Amino acid sequence: MTELPEGIDQFVTATANVFSGGGGSNTVFYIAREGGRVGDMYGTGFVKIDGQTLYDDNGQPVQDGNLRLLGNYNPDFTLGFNNSFSYKNFDLTVLFDWRKGGTIVSRIKALGSTSGVLQETLVGREDGIIGDGVVNTGTADNPVYTPNTTVVPASSFYNNFFDRGNEESSLYSASYLKLRQVSLYYTFSDKVASSLRVDNLKVGLIGSNLLLFTENPHFDPELNALQEQNIVAGVEDFSYPSTRSFGVSLKTNF
Repeated sequence: MTELPEGIDQFVTATANVFSGGGGSNTVFYIAREGGRVGDMYGTGFVKIDGQTLYDDNGQPVQDGNLRLLGNYNPDFTLGFNNSFSYKNFDLTVLFDWRKGGTIVSRIKALGSTSGVLQETLVGREDGIIGDGVVNTGTADNPVYTPNTTVVPASSFYNNFFDRGNEESSLYSASYLKLRQVSLYYTFSDKVASSLRVDNLKVGLIGSNLLLFTENPHFDPELNALQEQNIVAGVEDFSYPSTRSFGVSLKTNF
């Protein structure tokens, strides 16, 4: 974004909810600012001291209500790799799709973590959790920051770390590599095809969305959210898994 109208330093192009109801809301703001990019997402997070999360005396992360840049939902680039191999009467085609870059704010990560239903929340259930960051052992006027050493029960820690007032804790990379499609065809001989009064007879097996490589284990990063009547980019709202499908194909010329 190189320039905004005179007198305007930012413009909110859209919003998306990560939580709603229950006494609060967690909102992602799509804000256009000079020097930024279309697709920049802003939300709240934690107080940081030299890049480290600040914890209070109870071992809980200190939230910061100021908006900060969470990331941008647009990819750095997308690429496709399509390769075909032939051996005698067999033809194999393999299609990969690669998306690099982009950020997703995940409602599954937020709600699943506070309710303890995600596998990663098993960590600390026996011995508690020590949050990775610093605590102020001095005063407000003369702070002294030392590593946090306070053990917190897992349920309490996750409810605070993934609290509805904090979007920063629920981010995933939108990067992925997909084995989009594989097809294997067999071409029958001209003799067989002519006996059936057709030309170039082929039969094949096709599989789609066979493999997905991504940093998050819960959803397909290719999918967008649907909130009310709007399709929302960059926010995942309990997306359905992508469908893996298999089929049989018959090709010929009459």
